[in-house]
Amino acid sequence: MPICGPKKRLGLAPECLLLLLGAALAWNPSLLAQPSLYFQHLSENEGLSQPSVTCMLQDKYGFMWIGTRDGLNKYNGYEFRVFRHDAGDSSSISSNTISALAEGHEGVLWAGTDGGGLNRFDPLTETFQLVPLSTESDSNLASLQVTCLVEDSKGGLWIGANRYGLFRLSAGRDTILSFRHDPDNPESLGADNVTAVFEDARGVIWVGTLGAGLSRWDERTGTFHHYRYRPEGGPELKEDFADVIFEDSQGVLWIGTWGLGLSISKQLVELHGGRMWVESEMGKGSSFFFTLPLTKEKAVTVAAPAETSRILWQPSGEENAVVANTQPSGKHDAIPILVVDDEPINQQVLKNHLSEGPFQLTQAMNGEEAIRILESGQRFDLVLLDVMMPRISGYEVCRRIREKYLPSELPVIMVTAKNQVPGLVQGLALGANDYLAKPFTKEEFLARVKTQLDLHRINSATGKFVPSEFLRSIGRERITEVALGDHTEREVTILFCDIRDYTALAETMTPEENYHFVNAFNGRMGPVIRRHRGFVNQYLGDGIMAVFPEKPEDAAQASIEMQEALRQYNTGRQARQLQPIRMGIGLHSGPLVMGIIGDDQRMDAATIADTVNVASRVESLTKYYGVNILMSEASLRWKSETMESLPPYSLQLRFLGRVQVKGKKEAIGLYECFGGDSPDIAGKKQETLEQFETGLQYYFDKKFAQAAVVFEKILELNPRDQTVRLFLNKAAAYITQGVPEGWTGVERMDKK
Repeated sequence: MPICGPKKRLGLAPECLLLLLGAALAWNPSLLAQPSLYFQHLSENEGLSQPSVTCMLQDKYGFMWIGTRDGLNKYNGYEFRVFRHDAGDSSSISSNTISALAEGHEGVLWAGTDGGGLNRFDPLTETFQLVPLSTESDSNLASLQVTCLVEDSKGGLWIGANRYGLFRLSAGRDTILSFRHDPDNPESLGADNVTAVFEDARGVIWVGTLGAGLSRWDERTGTFHHYRYRPEGGPELKEDFADVIFEDSQGVLWIGTWGLGLSISKQLVELHGGRMWVESEMGKGSSFFFTLPLTKEKAVTVAAPAETSRILWQPSGEENAVVANTQPSGKHDAIPILVVDDEPINQQVLKNHLSEGPFQLTQAMNGEEAIRILESGQRFDLVLLDVMMPRISGYEVCRRIREKYLPSELPVIMVTAKNQVPGLVQGLALGANDYLAKPFTKEEFLARVKTQLDLHRINSATGKFVPSEFLRSIGRERITEVALGDHTEREVTILFCDIRDYTALAETMTPEENYHFVNAFNGRMGPVIRRHRGFVNQYLGDGIMAVFPEKPEDAAQASIEMQEALRQYNTGRQARQLQPIRMGIGLHSGPLVMGIIGDDQRMDAATIADTVNVASRVESLTKYYGVNILMSEASLRWKSETMESLPPYSLQLRFLGRVQVKGKKEAIGLYECFGGDSPDIAGKKQETLEQFETGLQYYFDKKFAQAAVVFEKILELNPRDQTVRLFLNKAAAYITQGVPEGWTGVERMDKK
């Protein structure tokens, strides 16, 4: 976005505003008098949200408001502030594609969007409110495509829309008038696709439409008078597409119309090596001429479309290798592809191109629908993404995709008619893997799809050995970018799980049975960990080490679900007359270094920190306390912050005391999470939770007799509570043998 003005600090003087809006330099003599002029280009580097500027306005405070296809920008002469749509914030703007701006007499900014309706911006709270333009129960009005905004001399706000006609919001903002085209009423609005609204010097409202020319509003009669293109001639419009309305200083109304046919014809002629020109004569009109060079080639017979399609998809021959090689090796399901485009015709073209390949297509007609599909957990190997869409642009969709998926995890090909270099650079900068400009051939399209799918398969294979979450943590997007010494330190939660009495169990199985058993166990636990935003760092044969980079709550919920998965697995084992298994899980949170270690010829992804050792010790204590899930107090830091948002089972915690594990000087607090127990046991532990806390307090206060009485009552209600039985036995031992000197209640573990 270039800015022209005197060569000094960029301000917000009215002269600059005129130039920003594109007025001719010659109409501003004060600028011509300046000794030198310069243009300053404001782009994403200076903070502008997106280079495609759609509308601009300077408010009464002097701020510049700049609408783009990726958000609304507020510029104070020094920096930009960008307002974007946030699906989780009802006070954000309803769409990122800004189509029109207007400032009302009350000092409120009105922002029209392409697919998100009309927004009212409150400058005091800096929040947006979606303005309902009808009392009708028409859900489509919420996604209205606003094309123009004009406040008339009486304070009324006129809103032009695509497909829904014209609206007028009264000066008091308490009444809304709606004008629609009625085929049975010649004095109604000419068409429902409104492209321009203008008030002339006399206060007359003029409306430009797409397909019905120009209309003049008669306020006295409440009717429209139309000026349209007439094939038989006459003093009417030469086109039915009135897109721009302007009044000059002499009171003459200028109407800009669409004349795309002539421009396209000239380009087609020139592309074929010809020339096109016009000859005009006053009072007679204009004549258009064109020439085309004669071809020296002989005419050839072209195969019918059906035959061409079969030839292109024939899985043999060198020139058909693009299609043949897209077949996945082995017996796999069809390759899932998400196609995002708001034009049904474009959707059909892409569907036709992919129709005979091994693809399963999911179609999204806009950006919001695409994001909902991706957030539902549905898996895709490729996204074909259009750029220019209502409400949320393809750029924003790509940015949202990259918040969750690396380019190596989910490739994105932007398929768009926007083929300028800045758009291409922006798409790639936001994380697109490829950028395909329309129009394109089927062969080129399939070749690019094949390339991305091949790379995706390679990245998926390497991701099974080095998790993509690990790459993301060390700041890399692909395994090929990894270098020896790459590392990062961050706060994480480590989960260790271990199969109880695995050695004795393994002795009853052959090596092959043992192998299948371990795979069956890991195959059930790994997906649960990933589902809760963790990743498996290492499979340990009879156990798993996993890392949760986000919140300890993720690890806690994964632990509970893993115990549920184990119970379901045991149901199947018992049905086959096999011994059920038990599993202990330990959690600890703290700093961790994730990085690449090794040498130039052999590298490995590693996690190094004392946090790992402590988590392993916590897991080993599950056997001592007779519990399924044990958490350190460090893993409960989230409790006070997100308690209200936690599901009920996450609150099923019991404090078990403090323990000094082998090799550690500092004692750590331990909590049992009994939400992972079977429902009947968890229910009884919840019922006796207050009694347990009372008995434990007696125990730490050295009132062992009182503690023993409480623990015995709990065991009468829940004889399977092994933790209570442990504390009862310890209390009884201290009663009979006495308390060791210096006893503080901290358990000291000398074994790992």
